[in-house]
Amino acid sequence: MFNVWNNKEQRMWLTLVRSFGTLEQKLSADMEQENGLPMAWYDVLVALYHYDTDDGMCMNQLADTIMMSNSGLTRLIDRIIEAGLIERNRAKDRRMVFVSLTTVGKQRIESIFPQHQQRVKDYFLSHLSDDEMSIIQQVFQRVLSKSERS
Repeated sequence: MFNVWNNKEQRMWLTLVRSFGTLEQKLSADMEQENGLPMAWYDVLVALYHYDTDDGMCMNQLADTIMMSNSGLTRLIDRIIEAGLIERNRAKDRRMVFVSLTTVGKQRIESIFPQHQQRVKDYFLSHLSDDEMSIIQQVFQRVLSKSERS
């Protein structure tokens, strides 16, 4: 069998993938159970909250930010609009569609932030020293930068 990885590389990669998958499952389950919100909805609300412009965020930019296809995002946005958390707006020239938080959506995401941040801290950050957090952030920033360029 052909394998370009050495054992150390393989162990590191599998640990990374399993850890991320486990954390994502736990955080998603907690978000749904404790906040009644699917994690995909949370991702949209957070992206819009941090973008914070009067017009909202362009649908294409939102899709890139949360790493979702445009068609998948459109269906997701429709459901979040029905819940009254966001609204869709057309640009003046009517060619661009923007999405922004409603007042209810902004209040909802602000009420969820502390709980979600505490869960991230409990499941992940509390297991790392300050130096480890800095190193991990630097490594993943380097990987992200290289990935975005290619």
